Amino acid sequence: NNIATTFYNQGDILKALEYYKKSLALKDKLGEKSSIAWTLNNIGTMYYRQGDYNKALGYYRKALAILEEINNKEGISWSFSNIGNIMLIKNDLKEAQSYLQKSLQIAEEIKYPASIRDASELLSQVFEKQGKEKEAFDMYKLFIKMRDSLNNEKNLRSIALQQAKYKYEKQKTIDDLKHEKQLEIDKKEKDRQRVIIYASIAGLVLLIVFLIFVFNRLRVTNQHKSLIELQKQEVVRTNEELYALNDDLNQRNEEIITQRDKIEKQKLLVEEINQQVSESIDYATRLQKSILPDVRLLSKYFSDHFVLFKPKDKVSGDFYWWAHVEDCTVITAADSTGHGVPGAFMSMLGASLLREIVQKEYITHTAVILRKLRKEIIKALKQKGEMGEQKDGMDMAIISINNKTNVLQYSGANNPLYIVTKSKIEIKNSTKFPIERIKEYDIESENSNLRFYEIKPDKMPISIYEKMDKFSICEIQLNEGDQLYMFSDGYVDQFGGPKGKKMKHKIFRNILIDNADQNMKKQKQVLEENFNSWKGNLSQVDDLVILGIRI
Repeated sequence: NNIATTFYNQGDILKALEYYKKSLALKDKLGEKSSIAWTLNNIGTMYYRQGDYNKALGYYRKALAILEEINNKEGISWSFSNIGNIMLIKNDLKEAQSYLQKSLQIAEEIKYPASIRDASELLSQVFEKQGKEKEAFDMYKLFIKMRDSLNNEKNLRSIALQQAKYKYEKQKTIDDLKHEKQLEIDKKEKDRQRVIIYASIAGLVLLIVFLIFVFNRLRVTNQHKSLIELQKQEVVRTNEELYALNDDLNQRNEEIITQRDKIEKQKLLVEEINQQVSESIDYATRLQKSILPDVRLLSKYFSDHFVLFKPKDKVSGDFYWWAHVEDCTVITAADSTGHGVPGAFMSMLGASLLREIVQKEYITHTAVILRKLRKEIIKALKQKGEMGEQKDGMDMAIISINNKTNVLQYSGANNPLYIVTKSKIEIKNSTKFPIERIKEYDIESENSNLRFYEIKPDKMPISIYEKMDKFSICEIQLNEGDQLYMFSDGYVDQFGGPKGKKMKHKIFRNILIDNADQNMKKQKQVLEENFNSWKGNLSQVDDLVILGIRI
């Protein structure tokens, strides 16, 4: 099984499949049902990677049958998610929705964040294909939330929820005791009135008896005195019981007050912890700002530029970075996994590693930078590519511009480069960059004298991945006035507009084209105004960063 996993991590699917099947044969002999089910899931995933979805579906269903037999809810949730993903690929949206909702329900029941994350992401895609924008948005928010489920803020919310629940239960206990006390007082008052009524009746009866049996007064007088004495003793005993009950209620009231004081102290403790966390996040914000580079470096080597940087929370998983080494300016815009505090850790790790690679090792070749950065990220995060492992990493576009020759090098990990120019771009043949990854868009604006190019990236992130090829490099001869744009997906993935949908790349490109004749400061202002207008009253979905540079 380990040998199979190693081949899979190296991208050799056929070898991985061969050893997974050998492992399955041995596990069948041992009869370990849980282990058999997980290996069936792994074999299904191998066929899924080969594009043989029918075989993948068959193995996923076999795994599900075994997991349901042994009631392994974690495995059942994963299997439902795998089957739902196949149904989504086959465009059977009804079946996909059914399986994914079952996966999400079980994952939420057992509080399994990784499965909640995967199921909600796939459900968001199902609802989007069905035209259910609200449900798609809700699932996407749940996916974002679960993706960052290990951050400190979640733990604090859990503590606050437990404290609130505890406070509610204690307050309910106080109210119940007060109600019981009032009922007991009312009951004793009724008993006392009943005693008084009975005593009055008894006295009246005695008076009548006294008048009737006046001639027998001496004989009955002692009996009357005894009866009255017994009644007095009963009244005294009743009063003593009332006093004892009152003491007991006073003691309970003191206990309730003590519990209230404890709850108040716990509330103050939670507020103090919240204050400490807020101060820590503020400090983290200052730390992150300190690692971001000085914009004066760009002003030294380029005629105009802008940086639009909007974290979703106080700290950001997106970041920008640049440095100047040996006549070359290296610039990148990156999108780390997550946002908030976890994303900030990833961004600070990325900036630190870039500083080591570029400024200390004097490396300006963009493909080499990405390859070394990927190696260091995998090493730092101890990634092994195992099933269920957190796929932390980052996407980025990185360029290196020779300030003497104006020759641009570009490499990308899932993030493209946009170029706005007045002339057809000149590609250096020496890099052997695939021509099909250079796309020119038609201009539908008043700036029809301009050309708009997208240089597409390699489809793999800066982290461990099933595809671990070398990063490609594109070399372009730039001309004066050319404009370059690098960005994360936070801008185009924002929900909003009249129908509450994602903005997507077409609207973003049109904004850049329509304002290409403006200076960079004005372009930044227009981008920010359009983003706020599109978002409206909705919350910001993710961090965003956009870099614009004019040669």
